[in-house]
Amino acid sequence: MTTAEALIERYQKTHPSTRRRGRAWYPEARRVLAQIAGESDRSVAQAVAVFAITSANTTLASNLRFTKEILAGQRMAGCYPSFQTPQIEAVFSTRYPGRFVRGPKCGPFYKAIMGDVDALVLDRWAARAAGVEGVKDIRPGLRRELEQAYRMAARFCGETVRAFQAIAWLDIRESTPTKRGTVPRLRDITKGENE
Repeated sequence: MTTAEALIERYQKTHPSTRRRGRAWYPEARRVLAQIAGESDRSVAQAVAVFAITSANTTLASNLRFTKEILAGQRMAGCYPSFQTPQIEAVFSTRYPGRFVRGPKCGPFYKAIMGDVDALVLDRWAARAAGVEGVKDIRPGLRRELEQAYRMAARFCGETVRAFQAIAWLDIRESTPTKRGTVPRLRDITKGENE
């Protein structure tokens, strides 16, 4: 079975509610971040940039908390201050913050939330959804393979790339037991929490 076929099979087995939640995730994220931006007198693009920059290795609840605190001037970074602080300072100094959101996961994450339906966010969970286990860093060759497979599978299933990735991500996260053996039911972005 090819990687694209594995993704298509996963998609075909997803519950309709998972598909609805996946399609809504990025638009809802933008709505929530627009609200946070309005409360802090920052632009939506700046709020989304901060959220994307601080998203590495953190839960949704922590990521939203980091974003709120950074936009309110209460902190300057998330889990990785040494490289996040300079990026966030740059984000606040421009009307075009997206150019300071770097990295193979964070850059597409910013674009997806900002509305790019062709943006593909690949992290270890997206790799696992495609049948690739035990990956912490997605190397360039594997990244190209996954990008091609996700785009092909999304097209086959009639979904945007952005929605297809979110659906696959939710499905794998909610079907993989934690270290304690429980299967999480993730809360949606509007709730601001994550297991």
